Amino acid sequence: MIEELRDTQPAAVEDIVFSQDFDKGWGKLYGNRKNIKSHGVRVAALIKDTVTVGRAPSCDIVLSKGDVQEKVYSIISKQHFRICRTQRDSKMAVLLEDLSFNGTFVNGAHVGKGNSTQLRNNDDICVGIQNYHAFLFMDGLTTVEGFLLPGRILDEYVVSRKVGEGSYGVVYSVFRKETDERFAMKIIPKKIPLREAKGCTSRFESEVTVLKTLDHPFTIKVEEVVETDDAVFILMEMMDGGDLARKVMMDRPSERLVKFYFYQIALALQYLHASGITHRDLKVDNILLASEEAECVVKVADFGLAKLRDENSVMATVCGSPMYVAPEVLKVRSTGSYTSRVDIWSLGVLLYVCLSASFPFKRTAQHELVEDIMRGAYQFPQKAWAGISKSAIDLVRRMLTIDPAARPSIEEVLRHPWLNDRAVQRKVQSLTECDRTAEQPPAKRRCEDEGVVVD
Repeated sequence: MIEELRDTQPAAVEDIVFSQDFDKGWGKLYGNRKNIKSHGVRVAALIKDTVTVGRAPSCDIVLSKGDVQEKVYSIISKQHFRICRTQRDSKMAVLLEDLSFNGTFVNGAHVGKGNSTQLRNNDDICVGIQNYHAFLFMDGLTTVEGFLLPGRILDEYVVSRKVGEGSYGVVYSVFRKETDERFAMKIIPKKIPLREAKGCTSRFESEVTVLKTLDHPFTIKVEEVVETDDAVFILMEMMDGGDLARKVMMDRPSERLVKFYFYQIALALQYLHASGITHRDLKVDNILLASEEAECVVKVADFGLAKLRDENSVMATVCGSPMYVAPEVLKVRSTGSYTSRVDIWSLGVLLYVCLSASFPFKRTAQHELVEDIMRGAYQFPQKAWAGISKSAIDLVRRMLTIDPAARPSIEEVLRHPWLNDRAVQRKVQSLTECDRTAEQPPAKRRCEDEGVVVD
């Protein structure tokens, strides 16, 4: 049955989705035959969530007599099919719904009027006749982890293998096409279930804001940030040595090597605090190593829970990793706030883990873990701490002080005798060619004036 085409109002200009500005779309339809086009353009950038295709002037993509063969045009419906971008099983999907009487075919298979089928990259769409190849669908955007990659990323990078995965995002290795440089691409979904977010649902906004401000040799460097409706894609430098958690559990580094890593981490935290940034999720998993070599650069990463603050601001969100969280964070509902000293507590847990390959607080039941943290109930078992210096243990004790006011600042941590090791300081300095005074926060320069070597 052939539908009669009634007169309708011309489509508004803003409804026309054929465009040569392809980076703005979430997908593309390529005219698969020489004469298939609309408004003089053979490639359509799909911008709206629902795009209609057919003979009616009100369709987003209008097929006129000049666009297709006459015998095919006669059996094309006013609205032949529509393409919808939708959510399916918490991931993005692209569906084609057949609206025609005479058939829409995807990769040769008849969809059928009123039925839908999922479209994937490089799918072939035929209209009216099974072998009349009208369009080629490109997700424009290749789907990774259920997210559609923006055209800007696909145009500039080749996406390789997955190299990491966390609670709120995944990390892929990517290569820049022009230079073959390798980067890490972190994908952070915008829609995080409230039961997982626990008050930290704006992670992606926080991380992007913080990452754009960072410029220090021991914090991760960001190449660019691309945002879509569903996710944020962060391109950053690749760290080939994995994370510090893997290093500690596999190799059990010596106390001197731990000091070498810890000094870099402390310098990074000093920079963050001087810049008005509280990390709030310091842990061995978020410290990345530049290479597999023992003595290498380490960098603080994962700023999804970081907080930008002014000098007088306080924080009142319960978030962070349970094993590393400070007592005052757990008491925030009664006390109402906490300060950047929460990072010092986490730094103390991190140093404890690096030196002993174990956690200071490790009760399995959550309420017991909370009680131990609130009481500061930890020990230094002889078996795990044999051979560790008293100075290192003293620094751990000072950082794991329950009262945040009595806990040392990061400048006081850097002045501790355990870190007063000129050989380690010189070795860290040799890792980077950065100018010691270029664009450093004033607090950092003040510490240098006081005799603390900071990078």
